[in-house]
Amino acid sequence: MGTKFSLPLDDSQNQFSSISEYISEDGLVKYNEIINQSGESIKSSMSYIRTVDDTSFESDEEKIAFYCNCYNVFCLYGAYVRYKKDETFSLENSSLSMSKFYYLDKYELYNNNFISLNHLLNYTIRKFNDERIHFVLHNVSISGPRIIDEWLTEDNLDYILNNKRDDFINKDYGAYYDESKHILYLNPIFKWFKEDFKPDVLNYVGKYYTHFDLIEENKDSPIKILYLKYNWMLNSVENSGILHTSYSHFYDNDNDDDDNDDNDDNDNDNDNDDNDNDNDNDDNDN
Repeated sequence: MGTKFSLPLDDSQNQFSSISEYISEDGLVKYNEIINQSGESIKSSMSYIRTVDDTSFESDEEKIAFYCNCYNVFCLYGAYVRYKKDETFSLENSSLSMSKFYYLDKYELYNNNFISLNHLLNYTIRKFNDERIHFVLHNVSISGPRIIDEWLTEDNLDYILNNKRDDFINKDYGAYYDESKHILYLNPIFKWFKEDFKPDVLNYVGKYYTHFDLIEENKDSPIKILYLKYNWMLNSVENSGILHTSYSHFYDNDNDDDDNDDNDDNDNDNDNDDNDNDNDNDDNDN
């Protein structure tokens, strides 16, 4: 059974609250500092989200920015309430905890509408067909994109999406080419959402990977793509020394059995499911 997270309305809150003080220089989260301040910035952003009529947005850019911000706020809040109870919290601990986090827990939007992270990503954000969103949604894991310390807006969206795409692809947890073996190692994000990267994953990564010239030099031999094993450890500053990905464990690109269920279009998530009545009015986590 999932939890419905609902915080009190605050009409005085007219924007997302800054979270920069909680984010390290390398994009990891200072969860202990969030706890020390009782999560006030995240809570105020949760309250703000409830006041925003998302049907009033006029441009796709405004919608994408808002929904991506919501996703990151909800992820942060979901991790915060768990970390507060158990500092060993990690999505890798069990498939049950991951299922609850992404599929069963729901967060409140405008007009008493509740939505899960899975539904928000796969049935709202991805419908805009902008693959760059995958590089700004942090999903509270050490192998995921680094969390940005500023909120997306209609005006800064294009710049930040481009910047974070280029940054992610050129980090070793995004893409890494082993010239001696002619193997391109990729983050599993490129496998789970491969249909989003046009015309195909290799050509997409090649446009932005700064070492792609090395691959081109060896183009006479077929390149092999391997997808790295994802590290679901929490994206906390305490885990900064942990390898983002393991180059000794990987998914073969020819084995589709390892696809992640987060990209399951057969999901039957009903965000107005009255049977899901485990409500959390925030103060229960204090």
